[in-house]
Amino acid sequence: MAAISQIAQGDLEGAKVELRIARELSEKNKETISDYRQLAEILNTMGCLSFEFGQIKEAKDFFQKSLTVQEIVSEKSLYAGSKFSCQSAALNMSITRANIGFIALTEKNVSLCVESLELAVRVSSYNGRYHMTE
Repeated sequence: MAAISQIAQGDLEGAKVELRIARELSEKNKETISDYRQLAEILNTMGCLSFEFGQIKEAKDFFQKSLTVQEIVSEKSLYAGSKFSCQSAALNMSITRANIGFIALTEKNVSLCVESLELAVRVSSYNGRYHMTE
C-alpha cells in the first residue's frame, strides 16, 4: 500500500489521501474475509494517522469502525476461515483495542484505558489457536 510507504517517508498528508481512496475502494468491494480484513486495517491505520494529526475524536471513530469490521472478520473466520484467519482476526482486534486504550490513557480516562488494554492482552494461545479469553 502506497500510504504505508508515505507514512514511513514522513508524507502524512499524502498518506491520508491514499488511505481515503483505499477506504472508498475497499468499502465498495467487501466480498471475502480478506476484503473485510483489509478494510479493518485501513481504518486502523487511518485512526493512527488521525491521532498523529491531533484529531482524537476522528481517531477514536476510526478505531471503533475498525473494531466493528474486525468483529465481522472474526465471526466469518470461525465458520468459513482457516486457522490463520482466526489468529489474524484475534491479533488485529487486540492491536485496535490497544490503540483505543492508548487514546483513553492520553485522555486520562483510566477505566476505559484499563478495560481496553485488558481486552487487548487477553488474546492467548490454546492448542495452537488464538481466541479471546473471558
